[in-house]
Amino acid sequence: MKYFMFVAGLLALLLGACSSPAAATASAQARTSVAASAEAAFTITPSAIPTETPAPLPTQTPVPSSTVTAQSTEDNCRHALDTGEAGQTHSTTIKNETTGTISVSLTLYKKNAYGQCGYIVVSNMSGNSSDTADLPAGSWSAYAWAKGKGSPRVGAGSFVVQPALSRKMQVCVRSGRIVYQSQC
Repeated sequence: MKYFMFVAGLLALLLGACSSPAAATASAQARTSVAASAEAAFTITPSAIPTETPAPLPTQTPVPSSTVTAQSTEDNCRHALDTGEAGQTHSTTIKNETTGTISVSLTLYKKNAYGQCGYIVVSNMSGNSSDTADLPAGSWSAYAWAKGKGSPRVGAGSFVVQPALSRKMQVCVRSGRIVYQSQC
């Protein structure tokens, strides 16, 4: 661009030198106008030169991992149940009808109407004893295991606690199974 301006200026000087003397006596106003035009051309040119703008760097996009399991999501129910957030609860008796000491895990395995799920554990229930737990409405699974030697599994089962349950229900832990009924 500077080279072009230099050549244009040189041509203007050469043409001016070759012109007749009448043209050389141009008015002061014409000379001022030509000088202003030339000055404007030189002052505009640097601002028209493009500036160097750095290209934006690519961003890193997270790649889904194939090792993600249901345990790592927030929607799983493998955590202690917050009964205060799970809606109205129903006092439920848990009866150990075996002769050994057991522990029972009760799991609200699907989110209920309040969006809650999780587990409740009742530990160290001696033979033929009972305990109580407040269970909110929803779909439950139960698993009991023995504390002594031999087979650790006592029983398993599933049941549904109704939202408008008015009668007292019991979780009956028997050898080989767990049932949910009004009386053990």
